[in-house]
Amino acid sequence: MTRTKRPGGSKKRKSEAIDERAAKRPNNTLEPIQDAAIAPTPPPEPIASAPAPVQSPAQPKLSDADTAHIKAYLDRTERPFAVLAIPASKKRKRSSTSHQLIQDDLYDSRLTLQYEIKPFDKWSSLRKYKKFSVGSESIGCGECVLVKHTDETTGPIDYDAQWKARVLEIRALDQEHVYLRVAWLNRPEDLEIGRKRYHGKLELIPTNQLDIIDAMAVNGRIDVMHWDELLDDDPKAMPEEDQYFWRYTYDFVHTKSYSKLREICVCKTPQNPDELIVSCENKDCGQWMHTKCIAEAAVKPPTTNGTAKTPQK
Repeated sequence: MTRTKRPGGSKKRKSEAIDERAAKRPNNTLEPIQDAAIAPTPPPEPIASAPAPVQSPAQPKLSDADTAHIKAYLDRTERPFAVLAIPASKKRKRSSTSHQLIQDDLYDSRLTLQYEIKPFDKWSSLRKYKKFSVGSESIGCGECVLVKHTDETTGPIDYDAQWKARVLEIRALDQEHVYLRVAWLNRPEDLEIGRKRYHGKLELIPTNQLDIIDAMAVNGRIDVMHWDELLDDDPKAMPEEDQYFWRYTYDFVHTKSYSKLREICVCKTPQNPDELIVSCENKDCGQWMHTKCIAEAAVKPPTTNGTAKTPQK
């Protein structure tokens, strides 16, 4: 039994649509956000007899003076907000001045972390939203995005060169000041591990490294699927040839460690989904094998007592 290279066929990326939007967007800036495009997070469900409030009690309406003060701060500060992760070994006791928050839905429970946002008073004064718009594309919390890291706006978007992130929170002062709290998804070569033979071309590694970015840095949405390596018999479980995917995570905050990958073959290394693997026909074995390892074993010199003979010069 053999497994084909990323079974399920090949689908073209939606680069044409995104490239067209980028061409229509001078300097790749975020277009004005309409009320219908950015939907405020609804407040707690009101009782039946009460009118639905416009804003939740946690988000009071800012005065004109406060709005002007925050706007001036945002305009003069290149990176107005910072996320400070709190390692498990350095958790501090809560106090009246502490604003520790918890992120507990980052792909893997081991990535759960406590963090603080500085300056918290200005961040919390921004109104929270469910979605924001880039061109004609609406992007919501929980979705993954392409993040540009250069000011280059000509030519097609280089997907591989773009940073990737998952949107966790959206806050805005107005149409020109929209900020996203994100968790980064890294390419293997962007981390200390580097790119290995078993990494797929479009493989990403989710982390608990959080950041706050300007929404104008977003180049569009991407789909990132989870590949469960244990689902051997389901062709749909494998990523397509042009599909970004993740299968293991990196704990950036606490342990600086990776979650475990499944090892296959006699070489005891993980599978690269871009390469063909073959299942042993022996029912007592059934092991998945790399075709490269099978080919290398076939050309090895004969052995005596389990030791390879040294070829004669």
